[in-house]
Parts: sequence; C-alpha cells; structure tokens
Amino acid sequence: RSGLLQGRFLLKKRYDLGGSPEVEFDIAEYSDENLTHSCSNYTNDGSTVFTRDGTLVLRVASEGTGGKSLQSGRMMSKESYRY
Repeated sequence: RSGLLQGRFLLKKRYDLGGSPEVEFDIAEYSDENLTHSCSNYTNDGSTVFTRDGTLVLRVASEGTGGKSLQSGRMMSKESYRY
C-alpha cells in the first residue's frame, strides 16, 4: 500500500475559526517535555491561541525559561470523529 488517500470524503463539520477558540476547541495547558519531547510548554494565557480580525491565530509566544523550550499554543476539537 502506498498510503495515498483516494476517494471522496464528506465534510462533517465546518468550524467557526473567527469566533472565540474556547467555544469549539480545548486549549492545551501543559509541558510536553516528557511526552513527545517537543520542547513545548503549551499555554492558555491568551498569548498563543486567539482570534484577530476574525481569524484564528495559533502561535509561539516566547522562549521558555533557559532558552530550551517554547511557549506555544495547542488546541484540539471538543468533538471527535470516526472514519
């Protein structure tokens, strides 16, 4: 198998990416240091996941303590889907 997706897929939901992210998404807040070793500290302080001019913004806000990590945003849908 090549892993190539084929066929047509039905759009299950259209997310409102211009509204408050907390309505449709869970905003993560934890250190990922011992999970996937991504060197991220996921924060929910309004600096990493927010909307600006009707557009969803997901960003790295700053360097973490000691310069070895990043304060960044991570979010997951409050709904799950099975395909």
